[in-house]
Amino acid sequence: MANPHPKIATPWYFWAVAVLAIVWNGLGIVLWGGTTFTPTSFLEGMPQAHRDYVSSLPLWSTFTWGLGVIGGTAGSILLLLRHRLSVPVFAASLFGAVTNSLVYVTNPPPPGFFNPGLTLFITGFALFLLWFAHSRQQR
Repeated sequence: MANPHPKIATPWYFWAVAVLAIVWNGLGIVLWGGTTFTPTSFLEGMPQAHRDYVSSLPLWSTFTWGLGVIGGTAGSILLLLRHRLSVPVFAASLFGAVTNSLVYVTNPPPPGFFNPGLTLFITGFALFLLWFAHSRQQR
């Protein structure tokens, strides 16, 4: 008797997306952790106005940035493990990314600090990962 549920091979792009997502969000954790826990040494080499800006960001911004990158990393690992919780964890990560972007409105940065293209990429990639995890879950 034939198996009614044949095993479908995992496509190469699944592995590429999952590994890229882990690396990208892992880098985000390094940046978040460095600026949050060791700002003096981590921000060395930045212009003084940029260091002052980062050091004066409100607590909610630090929290939402952490939610975005930690959630993105956890969601990426869950995606790799094909766990159903990857979708809500990626949703939390997207929420963190979008909410953290609001800091540029509430606390305008000094000249040369804000990069709109990078901010759009971060939000777009978080949205893509949520969509990707949801679409993979449907299969």
